[in-house]
Amino acid sequence: MMGVSLVMPAYNEEGCIEAVVKKYHAEVISKLDQAEFIVVDDCSTDRTWEILKRLSNEYGILVIRPPRNGGHGKAVRLGLAQAKYDVIFQSDSDDQNDPHDFWELYRKLPEYDYVIGYRQTRHDPLHRLVITRIVRFLSWLLYGYWIKDSNSPFKVLKKKVLDEVLPAVPPDTFAPSILIAYMAKATGFKVAEVPVKHLPRTTGKVSIMGWKLFKICCRCVEEFINFVPVVRAEKRKRR
Repeated sequence: MMGVSLVMPAYNEEGCIEAVVKKYHAEVISKLDQAEFIVVDDCSTDRTWEILKRLSNEYGILVIRPPRNGGHGKAVRLGLAQAKYDVIFQSDSDDQNDPHDFWELYRKLPEYDYVIGYRQTRHDPLHRLVITRIVRFLSWLLYGYWIKDSNSPFKVLKKKVLDEVLPAVPPDTFAPSILIAYMAKATGFKVAEVPVKHLPRTTGKVSIMGWKLFKICCRCVEEFINFVPVVRAEKRKRR
């Protein structure tokens, strides 16, 4: 079995973070001979940090807290930079995924380099479902690849993919997972999608809404467009 680095960003998840850490540790970490659990607390304003510090002593997880809140994308990249094993498993901390689904993705790795757990039935607000469809179509239009759920927070990939692809993704990208997925395709890595369960959120709340959400969408569109020459240049190299 390949060693696994589990990377999990967290922000204001005091209502579920302890249960989530315990579930992922029991279902994934404890069943692997080589594994590490990395949680990045993006400067939570509730008790998330205090809970994680206690759990780090009980379960041996690595807990990281940056000097200031940088958003989900930067938190993910900070965790990825700490990963040391050949396989990286990324999941959010909001308790909307079932850690047992990890094994469905992990079993694909002998054949694929990057396995995305696409949320087959999503329990999210309507505006998030609409945004996902727009991202899917826009990315296909710009990059020429069709990926159902490129921004899924639940994925397994080989570290060699990140080592080659991540340097091309601007460090301040709001949603780096999307650009990483399409760059991986352009670079010639084998990408697969596997349906996974998506659960309703029962604790916490979505922090990006209204006008803030609109501005972020505009920013992401600009990032997608600016990334087009990078993807196209990589595709030309592979021909």
